Amino acid sequence: MDGDFLRIPGMVFVAIGLVFLLTSFSGITGFVVDGEVEADYGYFIGIVFAIAGLLLWISGGEMRQAINKSRESVVADSNEIKAAASKDYREKYGRNPVANELISYVKRLQESGEIRDVVLKQRRKLR
Repeated sequence: MDGDFLRIPGMVFVAIGLVFLLTSFSGITGFVVDGEVEADYGYFIGIVFAIAGLLLWISGGEMRQAINKSRESVVADSNEIKAAASKDYREKYGRNPVANELISYVKRLQESGEIRDVVLKQRRKLR
């Protein structure tokens, strides 16, 4: 439900914009919603609503991704990092690392930014 408070109004704004755009065309279309609005104003209002709706819709999706990513933030102590790195090393190389291998492996994971993923992967396995 996170981010939907922006996506739903965005969809509504896009729909309203499309209605104004469709009613602003002159000609016989059989689609008349409001005859009071002149064609030029209706076209302008339709574009404004459509653009605003698209921006809300897109920002709602981006906000949902940001919220989901922030929920998986990693706050781990050194023991959890060592345990997760040791298990990851064991999965990759098929053996337990010795102390200096584990230290260099953890440093390599930290430098590449993969340590977060390794810790989260091990946490998911424990669930």
